[in-house]
Amino acid sequence: MCSCCRSTEGATSFPNLNIALFVFVLGSCIFLNLTGYRSKNDGISAPQPFWKNSTNRLALGMILIGVLTNEFVIARLLGIETGLELSTIRTLRTIEKLLLFGGGSILAGKWIAALLDRLLRRIGIQVQDAEHAEQLRALVLCLTIPWFILLMVAEPGKPERFWWLWPLQSMFLAAFFTWILPRFSISRPLIWLMAIGTSVIVGSNPFLLHRINGWRENGWAGTDAPSVQAVNYLTSELKAQGRNKAAIGYHFFIYRFMAAYNITNPQYKVGMDFDLLFKYPHEITNTNQCAEGLSPLDEYRIVQTTPQKGKEAPRLYFDVPLDQDFRLLRQFGPYQVFKRSEIAMR
Repeated sequence: MCSCCRSTEGATSFPNLNIALFVFVLGSCIFLNLTGYRSKNDGISAPQPFWKNSTNRLALGMILIGVLTNEFVIARLLGIETGLELSTIRTLRTIEKLLLFGGGSILAGKWIAALLDRLLRRIGIQVQDAEHAEQLRALVLCLTIPWFILLMVAEPGKPERFWWLWPLQSMFLAAFFTWILPRFSISRPLIWLMAIGTSVIVGSNPFLLHRINGWRENGWAGTDAPSVQAVNYLTSELKAQGRNKAAIGYHFFIYRFMAAYNITNPQYKVGMDFDLLFKYPHEITNTNQCAEGLSPLDEYRIVQTTPQKGKEAPRLYFDVPLDQDFRLLRQFGPYQVFKRSEIAMR
């Protein structure tokens, strides 16, 4: 699948139709910038010189800055031993590409729009008047700018990076059927048939169907995740004792950085997400701040029995036997909640 279709990946359970959805959205972006032929009431002003147009100046400025950045900044910084980190070099290169490709895209987009306007004028189709097209360009930029940036910087295989753009994309998808197609004298029944078919395709995506089944079975709020259930249970235990702090250990499957980065930032530790669940909703402070999440002084311990599913799920596990002084209180999914016996704590 091409990188441009990543923004619609996951929107439908029919993978091959992601390309069609992308074409519809892209078609709206293009045609909402067009005017077609001008009516007699439209004032036709003389064309401005190329360099006097503000959009052209912006595009040329982006290209010029990109070239100068490459020749006088990046070339000198990267041509000597400056000790720049690889991430910094990549960031500079990405900014340069964004400037060059962005400026070129603006110019190319204007030339394509002018060509399509000329073709539509010849066959007698008017999409909208010039004033309306100028107003809609701001809406088009709201989608195309973040869309373009994500296509440049988002890593492959991560369509979720684009999901926050889906509300805007759905607006352009609706505009294709309600605004664009009627301008081309396509029969209303055919437009309705295409719109209904697209709605069915988009509405049958696995994510939405999974959510609908969850709402039907468990209500709108759904059920808490096992981790939240474990935190809520242990919180109720502490509240019953009138306590707002305890030494809680975590024996989880982890990524290596969770413990390794603790030396530079104390916020990195095994089970930090659980600490936050205890602290902010329930005002419970975990006094165990060990990087590995385990301590001989733990009063309670939450043990993860099985790793999460997925190729990128954490797999590192500290093979530490559970002290015999701990007794099992409850289990929530893969999480077991243990408590050290009162005699051992004394």
